[in-house]
Amino acid sequence: MKRVATLVLAALLLGGCGEDGGSTDAQKEATRELERAQKELRKERRKLERQSRRADRAGTDPGGESSSDEGDGGGGSGGDSGRVPGVEGKDHQLAQDTMQAAGFYILSEEDASGEARPMIYDRNWTVVSQSPKPGTRAPLDRTIILRAKKDDE
Repeated sequence: MKRVATLVLAALLLGGCGEDGGSTDAQKEATRELERAQKELRKERRKLERQSRRADRAGTDPGGESSSDEGDGGGGSGGDSGRVPGVEGKDHQLAQDTMQAAGFYILSEEDASGEARPMIYDRNWTVVSQSPKPGTRAPLDRTIILRAKKDDE
């Protein structure tokens, strides 16, 4: 994931280079790297979504362990579970804060437009869907996927 972030940053920095406004070889290579990184991100997101859907249907976490109704929703280790809060309609930063306050710290974010854009400034994005669904009891070490769209779109 750090590699992808580095590639995105490199592409953004190189995107502003060039004095004549034309594309240079370095810019073209950076664009290709960015496209490869975006493709890799989309592939990983699809994998996480499939795991999350299977876990929702089977009552297990994505690692295959059985979900338990035990636990007070606090902490984050040893099989604790909690109810997943509903964060649809909230700005992305508040959604993350809400999930963490409920004990869910493994969060994955996704550009709901499908463009795989990084959410650099979380407060400019609004959560439009989440997985698992609000109210679901889930292990606290379960990956929560938040899908958001940019506020001006």
